[in-house]
Amino acid sequence: MWFRHAFFLSVGSSSDMLNFLLNLNCSWNTISLHVKEYEALIWPEKLKRVCRSPLLNWKHLKVITNYGNPERISDLKESLMWISPSLETLSINEKCIF
Repeated sequence: MWFRHAFFLSVGSSSDMLNFLLNLNCSWNTISLHVKEYEALIWPEKLKRVCRSPLLNWKHLKVITNYGNPERISDLKESLMWISPSLETLSINEKCIF
């Protein structure tokens, strides 16, 4: 069962998005994120090199987004695994990734 928690945020950078997600301060382990552009969830390599993984406790993540480049799905998956390495299930636009 997916619980919908809706947040609307206009972010200017990936660090803004990361701070927003980290400051949700929630105990949910099932999250549904609706983002206009999937790039908002792809963290730059430089950011990942200088910051440790945030280790969010999400177990199940559903991402709904507009994306047009299937080759970037692996980048999106990698970024989401970095922010929440304990993910057990990930679905992007209703397609189960794992």
